[in-house]
Amino acid sequence: MLVTDTFLIGSSADLFIYIIRANHLDKRLLEIPEKICKEKRLPHVSVLLNDVDTKKGYGYGYGYGYGYEESGAKKPWWKTMGRS
Repeated sequence: MLVTDTFLIGSSADLFIYIIRANHLDKRLLEIPEKICKEKRLPHVSVLLNDVDTKKGYGYGYGYGYGYEESGAKKPWWKTMGRS
């Protein structure tokens, strides 16, 4: 959540970074930086997603679909891109 000081220094800053922690933030709270951007209340708002577990792979689902391997030995996500 933002604090009042954020808006008080808004005219003095070039960039604001809204840091969120993966698997801990209620997704509904992402409406806050979205609203701030739409209303242009702060200049150049960026969102940083922190503490992402790269061992879970990429995509979506529960062990099936993109990036799933039958053997159970998953490749890191960066090795699944490009040629096999």
